[in-house]
Amino acid sequence: MNESACLGAGCFFRNVCYTDIMQVVTLSYKLKLYPRANKADTLALLAGLFHRAHTACTTVLQAQEQPRCPSTKGLGEFIGRAYRRAYIDYRRTTKAGHKPGFLKAELIDSAEVQQPRRVKGFDCWVMLRGTMSSRGRNGGFYVPAKRHAAINRTLALPGAKMNESAEVFRKNGKWYARVSVAVPLAEVQVPKGWIGCDIGVRLAVVRSDGYKGPDLRTLFRRDDERKRNHAHQGLERNGRCLLRDRSLPEKPASSCASHWLRVEALPWKHRKY
Repeated sequence: MNESACLGAGCFFRNVCYTDIMQVVTLSYKLKLYPRANKADTLALLAGLFHRAHTACTTVLQAQEQPRCPSTKGLGEFIGRAYRRAYIDYRRTTKAGHKPGFLKAELIDSAEVQQPRRVKGFDCWVMLRGTMSSRGRNGGFYVPAKRHAAINRTLALPGAKMNESAEVFRKNGKWYARVSVAVPLAEVQVPKGWIGCDIGVRLAVVRSDGYKGPDLRTLFRRDDERKRNHAHQGLERNGRCLLRDRSLPEKPASSCASHWLRVEALPWKHRKY
């Protein structure tokens, strides 16, 4: 919007620009990596190097009166990212009022997600920055990864986009990459009317416009059948077996059978063993 005004012999112009701020929510997902034996060993060595650099930076920060991130000039991009992660962890821990500690997980916070060009066996590359002598986007260590149904469902939303930054870690002997997806939120619409909603026992939900949710009685029947089977097998709700007191005299088979029939006919809360 352009606005102009004249005061006497002088004129001035003012440009006003209005920008719509779109709210975005960031969702985190875990992708499984598929490194071969040689690449898995290399990942383990890189995780150890990242842990060592993180510990060294944390030790320096604890010795300083006014903590500042140490200089990483000449140490390479990989060590620089480890120092930056250590400084961020130190700031977050001290801000929360806790005592700063050292990194325990096998973590590499120096990864980037890239899309493959001609490969069809997997969905994306996870590249570790600062691990190769060459510079640019090709100066890294590549590991293949596959997307799962949850992240594909999120990427199918309008405007959703996967961020490039990632984090590689190992859990239970397997390597994963933690990636994030930015999803723009839809514009808030002003309601024009209201619908009454009732949550029931037989039907999941009943609305004032006539909509009825799924019937819940089938779930109740399935739950009652499971409880009857557990009662017949002598199992409690927590899975422990009901041990019979051996000091009591044993009952004849006919009375035991009639007892179980009476128990199965009663609801769960009224049963007595």
